[in-house]
Amino acid sequence: MYLRFKNDILKKSFKKIIDETFDNKSNWNYYTSKARGFHYNPMDSIESSRKFLKDFIILSGKAEGILYNEIDKLKDRATHVVSAFFTGHYIYENTHFKTSIDHEIKKLVEKFNVKSDVGFSFVWFLTCLFHDLGYKIEDSKPKTFKSFKDLETSLSQKLPENNGIPKFYNLIYKNYFTFRIKQHDKNDHGIVAAHLLYDSLCTIREFTERNPSESYKNLCWEKQLLDVYNFCAWNILGHNMWFGSKCKPEDVNQYSKFKIKRLLLKCNQIKLKLKDHPFFFFFCLVDTIEPYKKVLDYDSLDKVFLEIEDYKIKISTDLKCSCGQEIIKQATSLNNWLIPANKKPNGSVIINLKMQLCPKK
Repeated sequence: MYLRFKNDILKKSFKKIIDETFDNKSNWNYYTSKARGFHYNPMDSIESSRKFLKDFIILSGKAEGILYNEIDKLKDRATHVVSAFFTGHYIYENTHFKTSIDHEIKKLVEKFNVKSDVGFSFVWFLTCLFHDLGYKIEDSKPKTFKSFKDLETSLSQKLPENNGIPKFYNLIYKNYFTFRIKQHDKNDHGIVAAHLLYDSLCTIREFTERNPSESYKNLCWEKQLLDVYNFCAWNILGHNMWFGSKCKPEDVNQYSKFKIKRLLLKCNQIKLKLKDHPFFFFFCLVDTIEPYKKVLDYDSLDKVFLEIEDYKIKISTDLKCSCGQEIIKQATSLNNWLIPANKKPNGSVIINLKMQLCPKK
């Protein structure tokens, strides 16, 4: 069975999408059926975005030191995270990505015999809201971790076997971490965030299970949730690992040197398959097209549009500044590694999912 978008044409500005999704709290607020709290717009400022992230973490019972404290260091990246969170919910609710992702999460729950009410909103909360957790660490000077071993030994829990993204990531992510240190003098924030998230959630779960709190008595801390945490962590781990091109000699040389050749793509090659890993595909798509990180101004998102029609997603903008061009450029970049995304003469970008949804037999 292949995915299809709903037949209705939906065109809205990203600002309207975020505002309407935020107002419909019952869709995304996994932690309370009454959808209480959040009486402020988390997109109004960096401070509002950080407050939203912190309030949501507290509500979830996951306000462990490392997770909570890293929020303050995100700066304007916190608003990108919030924007991606609500944009993702909108796309999920209004396309048949929903069918494919729900099926994948159902299989995850059944495989590991999870009793908790685990659905998209829970998995998206953990993955999206924490995916840039290591962003400040990536930019820190001197580097926080001199090697992958330094990162691993700083944690109490090792990340289990890959669950949720293509298996080849198992073989290369440690080498990719080294590549980022040697070539860019950085700790890759996706790999760092994945390990910090899993380690912290294990610590929180174990502590709360042993020391039940009246405040969180309605939350479940069953051990099977570790497999869900691992799924989210691996999606975070892979989201910032960039593919290189076999058409570029410098990429071939560097990726060969660091033994990460599995990230080299032939010209016009697509390596990630929606049908195999729909949540990871969806996460990469949303994180790439989210426009706030290029504009850094919420009101400007009223001039950036997302249109859903059949097998296509269309991104367009009325912004005349360079940031408008950057929004189109980042959407077009999907064409190099994830999905056909073609720039039209009018400046819009059409992301064509038909090849992924209806591959030729």
